[in-house]
Amino acid sequence: MLTTFRADAHVLRALGVGAGGFLLKGTPAAEILHAAFRVAAGDPILSPTVTRQLIAHVGATGSHVRRHRPG
Repeated sequence: MLTTFRADAHVLRALGVGAGGFLLKGTPAAEILHAAFRVAAGDPILSPTVTRQLIAHVGATGSHVRRHRPG
């Protein structure tokens, strides 16, 4: 996905419906082309800004922590 929107909701929605990557329109053309080939090869691609957002989102929501009850 190539967009100017970088809100968490947009990123999560795009990735949730199967986007292989999420780049911001400010990304240089050569990087967009390289990313397209990488996504086509099966590699996920995220803009560094989006990666930072996702890390912050996961940290803030605590969704990375699994709670286990002792057996």
